[in-house]
Amino acid sequence: MTKRCRQEGHASAYHTFTHDEVPVVRANLLSWFDTHRRCLPWRGDKPPYDNPSPGRSLPSDAYAVWVSEVMLQQTRVDTVIPYYERWMKRFPSIADLASASMEDVNEMWAGLGYYRRARFLLEGAQWAMKECGGLLPTSVPGLKKVPGIGEYTAGAIASIAFGQRVPLVDGNVVRVLSRVRAIAAAPNASNALKLHWALAGDIVDYERPGDFNQALMELGATVCTQHNPSCSACPIESICLARQEGFCCAEGDIPDPVGVVTRYPLKKLKQRVTEQSTRVCCVESDGRVLLVKRACKGLLAGQWAFPCWERFGDQLDRALTDDSALAVHRGIGPVQHIFTHIRMTIDITYARFPSDPAVTSGTDTETRWVPVADFDNAKLTTGVRKVWQAVRRHLSARRQTSITTFVRHI
Repeated sequence: MTKRCRQEGHASAYHTFTHDEVPVVRANLLSWFDTHRRCLPWRGDKPPYDNPSPGRSLPSDAYAVWVSEVMLQQTRVDTVIPYYERWMKRFPSIADLASASMEDVNEMWAGLGYYRRARFLLEGAQWAMKECGGLLPTSVPGLKKVPGIGEYTAGAIASIAFGQRVPLVDGNVVRVLSRVRAIAAAPNASNALKLHWALAGDIVDYERPGDFNQALMELGATVCTQHNPSCSACPIESICLARQEGFCCAEGDIPDPVGVVTRYPLKKLKQRVTEQSTRVCCVESDGRVLLVKRACKGLLAGQWAFPCWERFGDQLDRALTDDSALAVHRGIGPVQHIFTHIRMTIDITYARFPSDPAVTSGTDTETRWVPVADFDNAKLTTGVRKVWQAVRRHLSARRQTSITTFVRHI
């Protein structure tokens, strides 16, 4: 390995790939990928998915690539696999998805988080049926016309499904390129992102662009990891500038290549987290729990949730002060739930009634009563489940093993 020690005031060319390095990156990455690529359902592989699947990837379906890439945004592969399999069984084609309701889609997505992704998939499928006869465009510009598809997802579909020589950049690719080219910048800084896209475009393989892009992402996910990179197993270690800098030390110092490598990339520029709070009520009647559908726009649009004071304050206040309430427990929690840039603090009230209270009277809100026995298996958001568990813990602390047991003994 030839050492290239970082110099203060170095030229911008320091961060680019040389003419001789580009074919090395392509050949080594593809050879490594053919041997070590993960076995995954959206690649056409069969289970089990816990072992490498040597050999070239099977031809990829554009719809499968689209669904998998959307699910994989901000979500681990092992988490996505069962969701993907259930989704494809329920919605095996764009036409099947386009004909589904938002409620059907939310039910299949429940627990995966970032629910806007599910809405965009539905809207994108409906757009494809209307504009393209149920097919996805084959080019990046065409794909970016589909609702919810941005530069990254368009690059993934175009290269993996349609063999277009276009780059893609996700968090794994940013980490690999930051280290291989020693880019000391926050990964979400605009100038750094432009550089990463340019570098990724320079090295995309001509013959196998989809496999190459997957190899680059796979390298970041399995070898060039955030905290404990396996540099000795890296197929492009020989041209990694961060690795080389780790061997450039003053006389008497001990080389620390891994320590230097993990300095790249720099920490992300912090985005402001908004603090919000809400009050919800877990309403039970006749062994069932009340859920209401959230507004069709905004946070968790169209999802089922416990009624909150922001929407049903007057009705809840009247119901809780009514003499018919059999039990009212206030101040449960609070529970904290973090969204992308929102930290939500949830204060909980539990109330039990002999008959259904008029919590949503005067509104056109859709409601749903879920039997207590079925609640754990209902397709609901993580936030709703956190509230549910907090209520159960609260009642259990009063020597009750569950809500149903509590109801029998109160």
